[in-house]
Amino acid sequence: MGFIAEWVESWLARPKSLLEEVCTGVALGTAVYTVYYGIAARKILEPKRRAWIMTCLAALVSTVVGAIVAKDILENYSSEPWTCLTWNPDVWVTESQLTKFCCINFISFLVADVVCGVIQYPNQFHFLTGWVHHAAYCAFLVRLYLQNLTS
Repeated sequence: MGFIAEWVESWLARPKSLLEEVCTGVALGTAVYTVYYGIAARKILEPKRRAWIMTCLAALVSTVVGAIVAKDILENYSSEPWTCLTWNPDVWVTESQLTKFCCINFISFLVADVVCGVIQYPNQFHFLTGWVHHAAYCAFLVRLYLQNLTS
């Protein structure tokens, strides 16, 4: 077991490419969303309501992370606390670990929603609002992440 722990620790410590960050983050995030869905779906039996399980979690996570990022911007980049900000590229084009997390989190939600949607609630998962919508968002967010534009 020590060998595995050492390998994982060394793998986590080494520098990773942006594509590797996306793939690792999405794999982990998708697993978390799927497990969350599996637990919550035991209580929610109606397929139409099941379709909203992961959406609610994604909205909660995005809201909390967005509020933290907004608070940081207001506290660190405004002349007085809670005043209006002027356009400043240093503020609005600054990528952080939180903005990257938010991007990966949403991509993970989209992937998990496709997987669970096709299997668990196919009547709620339509071509345009499911496949096309999710694929377009994934492509857009992966491109932003790879270009360091998640701010």
